Amino acid sequence: MYIDLHYALEVISTLDPLLGNSGRLKLVWLLARNRNMEYLELMRLSGLSSGNITTHLRKLLQAGYVAQSKTFTNNRPRTTLRLTEKGRKAYGEWGRRILYALPESVRGGLLRVPQGNQPDRLWDADMQDRYSFISLDKGLNLWPPATWSSQ
Repeated sequence: MYIDLHYALEVISTLDPLLGNSGRLKLVWLLARNRNMEYLELMRLSGLSSGNITTHLRKLLQAGYVAQSKTFTNNRPRTTLRLTEKGRKAYGEWGRRILYALPESVRGGLLRVPQGNQPDRLWDADMQDRYSFISLDKGLNLWPPATWSSQ
C-alpha cells in the first residue's frame, strides 16, 4: 500500500516538540499508565535526576499536560503529579503521528484510513478485511477477531 509522501511528511512535521524529548516522553508515558504518581516515585522509575525531572516537569506543567498537588504527610512535603486531559490528548495524538516516522519494517504496513472522525483506526495492508487498533496502553488489537473471518 502506498503512503502519500507529502502527507506523511506533513504529519511528521507536526509532532509535538514537547513530547519529542526522551525525558519528557518517559514522564508522560509513566503518568499515562498511573492515575497519580508521587514525585520521588516518578524520579525513581524514569531514571532522571532531580534537576532533570524538575526541568521537564516545569515544561509539562506550563503546557498544561501535567497537574501537580502538594500536601504534607507527617510534616514532610509530598508532591503528586497526574496527566491532564490535555496531556492525554497530546500523548494520543503524538502516538498516532509517530507511526508515520517509523520504518516500514517496524510499522508493519499500518496506515491511516481516512474515515472521518476515527483517527486511531488504522488499516493493515496485509489483512485487507480487518482493522488494527493500536492502543498506546494495551498494544495492538485486531477487529474483528481472526476467528470471525471463517464465518
